[in-house]
Amino acid sequence: DQQQKAEGRPLARRNIHHPHYRPWTEEKSHEELSKDEHPVGQWYVRPTQGTGLFLDLKVSKNPNVIETFRISEDKLPGRGELGHELRLRSHFNPGVLRDLDQ
Repeated sequence: DQQQKAEGRPLARRNIHHPHYRPWTEEKSHEELSKDEHPVGQWYVRPTQGTGLFLDLKVSKNPNVIETFRISEDKLPGRGELGHELRLRSHFNPGVLRDLDQ
């Protein structure tokens, strides 16, 4: 779509059937999660422009804070499908998260 083209490389098309998966950009995901109707703890998984996925999690309502995590995939069954092993890392902190206070 136009938004993806304006941002550069298109988002990777994925064959993922999950109730929290959305083929959205970061901007669209954060805009949706920022709505008052979504409680703290609401989350969506979205594609990247390359390999892997992102998980956007609403961690605070006032102020609105959305944390983004990178999902690395291993053992991919096929192109565009979800990997059998997933690893979650903070998008802003490349180290492994050991507790919620990091």
